[in-house]
Amino acid sequence: MKDLNLIFFVDKNWNIGVKGDMLYKTQKDLDHFKEITYGQVLVMGRKTLEALPGKNGLEGRTNIVLTRNKDYKAENIILVESIDALEKELEKHNEEIFLIGGGNLVNQLFSHCTYAYITKMHYSFDIFDTSIPNLDELENWEIVKEEEAFNDGRFQIKFIEYKKIK
Repeated sequence: MKDLNLIFFVDKNWNIGVKGDMLYKTQKDLDHFKEITYGQVLVMGRKTLEALPGKNGLEGRTNIVLTRNKDYKAENIILVESIDALEKELEKHNEEIFLIGGGNLVNQLFSHCTYAYITKMHYSFDIFDTSIPNLDELENWEIVKEEEAFNDGRFQIKFIEYKKIK
């Protein structure tokens, strides 16, 4: 399997979602996501796709959706039904590959992730149902870039990049 990049908005406890949607959205993070992923490959599960605007793949990117439902239909996506099929599809692409969700897919593919673009807020949500591994607590991940925190009007938020140490 090719190397994958994680790209997520997390709260202080590395929670990412609730009821099929992000915990929180800020325009600066959405713009950051677009800037990093535009022209690249996005890998996601069906529920993540359905949380996107219009429930279709994002324009300007190759959108690969993993679902067991082989009859699933959406615009601007490549459908794969298994991790093996995903691996074969990814071999066709030379662009960077971003794993954008959901949590179940992150758990299945985490060993193939080597870089992470994390938008972290200094706040913990009480209600959540999806989390990803806390890279700050893993010995084989290190911070390689950390920008100054910004306030979006409600919360302190910062962009942090991590690299897996081989």
